Amino acid sequence: MNSFNLPDKSIPPKKSQPITVSWKGFRSEGKTQYTKLTGIKEIINNVVVKDNHGTKINVQIVIDSTRKLLIITDDFEGFKEPQVRLPGAMNLGTSYKTSAILREHGRGLKTAINYFGDIQVIRTSSDTYDFYELIPDRTRDKASFYVQKSQPIELYSVDKNKWIPVKGKTGTQIAIRMDDSQLPKNKGWWNNLKKGLEASYNQKINKVLDIQLIWLEDNKVKYYNTCEE
Repeated sequence: MNSFNLPDKSIPPKKSQPITVSWKGFRSEGKTQYTKLTGIKEIINNVVVKDNHGTKINVQIVIDSTRKLLIITDDFEGFKEPQVRLPGAMNLGTSYKTSAILREHGRGLKTAINYFGDIQVIRTSSDTYDFYELIPDRTRDKASFYVQKSQPIELYSVDKNKWIPVKGKTGTQIAIRMDDSQLPKNKGWWNNLKKGLEASYNQKINKVLDIQLIWLEDNKVKYYNTCEE
C-alpha cells in the first residue's frame, strides 16, 4: 500500500518568507486548553458554508499512527493567490475572506496546527489543475515558509487501500506531524471525536458538509466511519 507523499526535504528551499516569531514562539501557539475536538473544529470551520451554498463540502480526516501524521483534506475553494496567501495564512492574526461562514485561516488555524504537532505541508488548488504547497523552512531562526508548485492533493481510498490523486476539484490539504501525546490509542478516541463533530455540525452534516474519519496503522485501516446527522 502506498504512503502519503510529503515534500522532498532534500531539495534546498527557495526564498522563504519569515513571520514575526521564532519557531519556538510559533509552536507555543499550540499551548492552549484545546481538546482534539476543538482543534479539529478550528480547521473544519474554514470550510463550513451557509445552507444555501449549493455545494456539499467534503472533509477527510486521516491519522497515520505509524508515520505520526494527521492529514486533513477538503474540497472547498482552495487558497486564491496561493503564492501570497499560503505564507500569509501562517502569520499570526491574518485571515482571508472566503465563502465560508467564518473568516478563517487566522490565529485559530495556527493554534490548531501547533496543538497537534508540527506543520509539514499545506497543499492547495483554487482552479483544479495548478497545485501549490507551503513548506516550513527550519534552516532559519524565525518561523519561515516557502511556496512552490506541487503534486496534486491526495485522498485516501478505503476501498483501494491507497492514496489517490484528486482530479477536477479545488481544495486544501494540511499535513501535521503529531506529537506522541496526541496520537489515538484506541477506537474510543475516534468514536468520541465522531460524536463531538456530529453534535457540533448537526445542522450542516449531509446538507452542506460530509466528514470522513480514517485511522491507519501499519498500512492498514484500523478505523473508518462517517459523521451522521
